Amino acid sequence: MKMTRRHREWLFGYLFISIWIIGLIIFTIFPVIQSLIYSMREVRISVGELEIIKDLAFENYRQAFTYIYFVEALWNYVRSTVITIPAIVVFAVIFGLLLNQKSRGIGIFRTIFFLPVIISSGPVLSKIQSEGAMMIPGLQDSAWLLLIQNNLPDVLNNGIDSLFSRIVIILWFTGVPTILILAGLQKMDRAIYEAAAIDGASAWETFWKITLPALRPLINIIVVFSMVSISIFSSSEIASIIDSRKYTQYGLTNAFAWIHFAVSFLMLLIFLGLINMRVGRTSVHKLKGGKTNAKKQRS
Repeated sequence: MKMTRRHREWLFGYLFISIWIIGLIIFTIFPVIQSLIYSMREVRISVGELEIIKDLAFENYRQAFTYIYFVEALWNYVRSTVITIPAIVVFAVIFGLLLNQKSRGIGIFRTIFFLPVIISSGPVLSKIQSEGAMMIPGLQDSAWLLLIQNNLPDVLNNGIDSLFSRIVIILWFTGVPTILILAGLQKMDRAIYEAAAIDGASAWETFWKITLPALRPLINIIVVFSMVSISIFSSSEIASIIDSRKYTQYGLTNAFAWIHFAVSFLMLLIFLGLINMRVGRTSVHKLKGGKTNAKKQRS
């Protein structure tokens, strides 16, 4: 039976990606399923192999929430992520807008912002953190910051303290997001901005109604990328707890990892939902407006 051209293209395409599919199954899907199984077992690590002792069902998960150090580390992770992710997005948009300006020597500044991507590693940031250099010198005692904190409630003050105490690591993680925002800004059609300027739109209106909606798909990618980067960061408390107990309580550490994944995934869905909520409302309003105009035209 002679193969058509379309079938040959499908065959060549699947043969081309077959190595990746095989690698995905062997090195990703199979270990994930195995980890889920181990999280519900009592597992002993003997010489070079894993020995399943007995089935515990969800006992490891119940025990994980009674382990005070893990619960505290999980809460610290949630609290810091709620502050870090929006800060990364805001700084990435601001830096992207600044680096998109036409000025002399802008290429040097773009290179500086990309340097953290080149030298980004756990040991480097761990060393910076151990030296107590996670805050910009003199920033905590600045007059304007003290003025803001004196006029805000304690809840917001705690958030501001947490933000500025992690400002270095937040700026460190904005390297790739800034490059993504910059690439998105450079792909925008300048004719749209010229038309908005002719209609009398201010720079503030142009940003909120043209620039930010156009950058929303990239912001979604930045949120996903930043969540993954923070979750697997080597100096995190949860990673340290998992690493310290993986040889003695292997099943429990797998339960730790799955709880961490579930919390991270839930937070990711919340972030993406908040970002795209306005898009859905705008589409609904446009649809209603279109139906109203159509009824008026018919009448």
